[in-house]
Amino acid sequence: MNLKIYCALTGIVVASAFCAEVKIVPSSVTAVTVYADRAAVTRMGHISLQSGNYLLSFNNLPVNILDQSVRVSGEAVGAKILDVRVETAFLDTIPEERIRGLQAKVQELQAQVNEFNDRIGILNTEREFLAQIKAQTADNISKDLKVQRPTVEDWQKVISFFDVNLTKNFAEQRKIIKDRGDLQNKIDALQRQINQISPGFRRTVKNILVEVLVMQTGELRIFPAYVVVGAQWRPHYDVRVSMESQDVELKYHALIQQSTGEDWINADLSLSTARPDVGGVKPELFPWYLAVAQPVGMLQRKAASGAMSMDALPLTAIQPERALAAIEAPVAEIETQATSALFHILAKSTIPSDNVPHKATIAIEKLHADFSYSSTPKLSPYVYLKAVIKNTTAAPLLAGSAAIFSNDDYVATSSLKMISPNETFDAYLGIDPAIKIERKLINKFIDYTGTFTKNVRVTYEFNFMMENTKKLEQKVLVQDQIPISQNEKIVVEQVEPAEKDMRRDDQGLMNWNLAMKPAEKKSWKLKFNVEYPQGMTVSGLE
Repeated sequence: MNLKIYCALTGIVVASAFCAEVKIVPSSVTAVTVYADRAAVTRMGHISLQSGNYLLSFNNLPVNILDQSVRVSGEAVGAKILDVRVETAFLDTIPEERIRGLQAKVQELQAQVNEFNDRIGILNTEREFLAQIKAQTADNISKDLKVQRPTVEDWQKVISFFDVNLTKNFAEQRKIIKDRGDLQNKIDALQRQINQISPGFRRTVKNILVEVLVMQTGELRIFPAYVVVGAQWRPHYDVRVSMESQDVELKYHALIQQSTGEDWINADLSLSTARPDVGGVKPELFPWYLAVAQPVGMLQRKAASGAMSMDALPLTAIQPERALAAIEAPVAEIETQATSALFHILAKSTIPSDNVPHKATIAIEKLHADFSYSSTPKLSPYVYLKAVIKNTTAAPLLAGSAAIFSNDDYVATSSLKMISPNETFDAYLGIDPAIKIERKLINKFIDYTGTFTKNVRVTYEFNFMMENTKKLEQKVLVQDQIPISQNEKIVVEQVEPAEKDMRRDDQGLMNWNLAMKPAEKKSWKLKFNVEYPQGMTVSGLE
C-alpha cells in the first residue's frame, strides 16, 4: 500500500501535510465588496483531482491581505477541507507586461488631454470672434443712431445673442478644465506606479494554502475569500435639471479605486456603506480620577480600539454564484441592512489595480424639484437658481461631489451632504443670465446734528434694478443688509423701506420676495442712516 492511500484510509490529520501532494490552482476574482477603506474579495479556483490528500496553493495574491480574514469554502462530490493557512513569498521580477500596460494607459490618457487642450484653443478663438462681432455691432449701432434709433427689442436681441453664446462657451470651458484636471490626476497616479517599479525590485506576495482530503475522484471548485486593504469608493453625482418638466435626473455614481496589487476583471461588484474601520462596539467610559499634587489629565483609559474583527465582516455579501437580474434602471440592487446599505452592481465590472478612480453607476433616478431664484447683489451681480429636491429613493445619498447640468449644459461643480431616504436637499444650479439684477450706491452724504453735542450722521442710499427676460413668471428672493450697532452711541436708522413695511432680522438681513412677470422690470431703494458722536472712529462703515 503506497503512502497516499495509507494516509487517506487512516485519516491521520497530523501526518496529512507530509502526505499531501502540492497542486497550484489557477483562480480568478469572481466577486468583490468594496468598503470605504478596504475590500472583501472572493476568488474561484477549479481543479480535477483523484482521491487522495492534496495541498492546494493559490499563489501571487496581494501582500496586504489581512491574514485573519481568510476563509475558504468549496464544492465537490466528496472532499474535506482539513486546514487553511497563509504564507508570504517573494518574487524577484515584475512582469514586463505590467509596465507596458501602465505606459499604454498613460499614452491613452495623454491623448485625451491633448484633445481637451485643442478644444480650449477653439473656445478661446470663438470668444475672440464674438468680441470682434461685439465691437462691429457697437460701431454699426453708433452709425445707425444718426439715421434710425434702435428699439428696445433690437437691444434685447443683441444682448441675448451674446449672453447665450458666451454662457455656453464659458460653461463648456469650465467642464473641460475640470475633466482635464481629472485626467491629469490619473496620469500622475499611473506615473507614480511606473516610477516605483525598478529592475531590482523584489515583489512580496501572499499564497493561500488549502489542505484537502479527496475521497472520490472528481471536480473541485474552491472559493478563497479574504479582506484586502488599498481599496475604496466614494459617491459622485450628476444632477441634470430640466426647467421645462420641473424635474431632476440624478445619476448616482461610485468612483472606485484600488491599489491592492490584483486586477478585478469581469467580477460581481458590490459597494457597502458599512464602516468596518470604525467598528461596531461603542467605546466604554472608565473612571476619570483626579489626585492631589499630580498633573491633571486623563488617566489610563481602556478605550475601545474600534477595530472590527475581520470575522465580523459580512463575507456572505460576496458569496459566488449570485443570481443576477437583467440590467435595467436602476442599475444596482439595493440591500438595506440594519446600519448600512449594500449596492449590488448588476453589470460585471473590471477595476484594475491602478489607483485611478473608475466609475460605476449605482442608480438613475427621476426626482421632482421645486425651483427658486435668489440673489445677493451686494456680493454678486447675478441671480442664482436653486432646486429643492426630495430623495424618494430607497437608498441614502452619501456625501460626495456633484456635477450640475442644466439640460445638456455643464453649469458648476457642487457637493451634496448625507441625504437619507425621504429627506429634502438643496442643489445650487449656478447663475441664470436671463434674470438681471443691479445694485448701485446712488447717494452717500454726511451731515452733523445736535446743538450742544455734535453727532455725525452718514446716509446711504442704494438703488436696485431687476429685469426678467424669461418667457415665464419667476419668483426671486433678493437679500441685502443694514449694519448692526454694537455700541449704544452708534445708532442705525432704517429709512427706506420703512420699518412698518419691512423689518430686518436680528442679523440686519432684509428679504424682498418678488414675482417678476415676463419682460418686467422693477426698481426699489434701500436707505439708512448711521449716527455717532463726532470724534468717534467707527469701524465697519463702507
